[in-house]
Amino acid sequence: MNFDLKKLISKKISIITGISFFGLLLPKIVFAQPIQQAEAAKKIISLFIKGPLGSAAMDIGYSFLIATSQAILGFLNLLVKLAGLIFNAMLNIGFQNHLEVVRAGWGVTRDFANMFFILFLVVIAFSTILRFEKYGIKQLLPKIIIIALLINFSLVICSVIIDFTNITANFFIRELRDDLGDQPGGISGEFVDSLNLSGVYIPKACDDIEDPEDRQECVETEAGKFGSNIVNFFISMTMGSLVLLIAAFALFAGAILLLIRIVIIWFLLMFVPLVFLCYIMPGLRNMWQKWWNTFLRWCLFAPAYAFFVWLAVKVSVEGSTLI
Repeated sequence: MNFDLKKLISKKISIITGISFFGLLLPKIVFAQPIQQAEAAKKIISLFIKGPLGSAAMDIGYSFLIATSQAILGFLNLLVKLAGLIFNAMLNIGFQNHLEVVRAGWGVTRDFANMFFILFLVVIAFSTILRFEKYGIKQLLPKIIIIALLINFSLVICSVIIDFTNITANFFIRELRDDLGDQPGGISGEFVDSLNLSGVYIPKACDDIEDPEDRQECVETEAGKFGSNIVNFFISMTMGSLVLLIAAFALFAGAILLLIRIVIIWFLLMFVPLVFLCYIMPGLRNMWQKWWNTFLRWCLFAPAYAFFVWLAVKVSVEGSTLI
């Protein structure tokens, strides 16, 4: 049962990490291919928008579309920025020193483990005096001494591993900040800009053209472009909204997992002396293996997630296209 639960949690973390990476990378995937102009839309709009009112009608339609897009994308942009702020905050928390509660908890479990080692030494002493060596207790003495030393330095050993993974994650975060530069909004701002939804075609005014034939030709041309642009606009709005939602989910999921990582690592550190104690007990040695598997997995999560975020932003900044 424990194995199935552990396997399920690992699968969920892997799935969320994968979705986060492709979600952050999705803007460039979605907009890598140019949207072909819809000839049918051109003809339909050209039939209805003609004459002196053509340019004014296009201006009104364009203004309505822009107002609608600003309302929708403004909300989604705010959601992505909020997710980006929480994500950055979780990264900064991860690079802070351990809390005093962790040191206090570790100290209690260390003293408790040392009491067991004193008990073991007493048992070994009595078994030696009474020449009672049925279970090979005397052969445990070297292991007990080594584990006793490791227990008292267990927090330092684990801190070195945590610092190494945090430094690795911090490397990608520094690279990420260098790539973003002065980008407003940080990570979220880059992904919003990569959508390029503000690049919708702006109709050219035809009222200043004096010649009636030239003015009519201008209106028809702009109407055709406007009709094609409506199709492109709604496609961009739909895909852009989807991209922003996925990007927000990716950053929120990353922030939550980073917070879970911090709490779990602190919890594991408080009980690490007891884990070292389990190593010399044959019946509890599997607890030693499970603890290290869990500890290393959560330590490596931060640099792995930071790498995928950096890679997605790198592709977005450099304007790469995926076909």
